[in-house]
Amino acid sequence: MQPGFVVCASGGRTSGARAAFSQRMRCFLIVATAGALLAAAPARAQSAADYPGKPVRIIVNVAPGGGVDTATRIVADKLHDRLG
Repeated sequence: MQPGFVVCASGGRTSGARAAFSQRMRCFLIVATAGALLAAAPARAQSAADYPGKPVRIIVNVAPGGGVDTATRIVADKLHDRLG
């Protein structure tokens, strides 16, 4: 690690093995989350270019003509305009 480069800094007093473990675990989770987000970013950008590749099917598990069915049809029309 380079001098002056801090991955995780202690936010307060840490005393005892349990507090030290908790701090290390918090640092590990921060670094792991950042790494996962950075690794997933190129894959997301690449796959978004041709999405959706086939027609999107919305299944509504209620009787036709009700409020949920009507709202879903409105949303489906807006999605069709946006996605093509």
